[in-house]
Amino acid sequence: SQISPPILDTLPAATPSSTIIITGRALYEEGQVEIYINGSLTNTVLLNGQADFSEEVNLSEGDNFIKARYSSSKQELSEFTEEERVTYFKDAPKLEILSPADGTSFSKGNQEIEIKGETNPENSVTVNGFRAIVESNGSFNYGLRLSDGENKIEIISQNLVDSKTIKSITVFYNP
Repeated sequence: SQISPPILDTLPAATPSSTIIITGRALYEEGQVEIYINGSLTNTVLLNGQADFSEEVNLSEGDNFIKARYSSSKQELSEFTEEERVTYFKDAPKLEILSPADGTSFSKGNQEIEIKGETNPENSVTVNGFRAIVESNGSFNYGLRLSDGENKIEIISQNLVDSKTIKSITVFYNP
């Protein structure tokens, strides 16, 4: 007879934590659940008369592909569960402002400027609260119309776990 794999509860797509707790249930109360991360067996959970299980696992920075299977006391193995991806974001988002440089002065004919920079491709970027388009390589640009005099520009990069990097520059427009 076919042995059924365990059922994993929904995993987060992304996390700022280096560990997560995997919960689920097996269709059996004996044997064990084997948890694999990125193709390697990392955790074994003994069921001991309890079909529900909960296990803390360590994640690697970046993408972690997680799957599990049931192993009976007679070493009979189920198929694996469908692999799920959990991305661990360890660091704050990358944010580099390529142009304009802080303190740049613009004169007549240059009231419309381009804010250019780089971040991680999966991040969102805002310039003074307005969303910039982030390309698949992480580059972004945003067209901004300057006011006369001093212009403060706040650029925020935010990743999937709401971690933010904020940079501000000031430029001047003298028509």
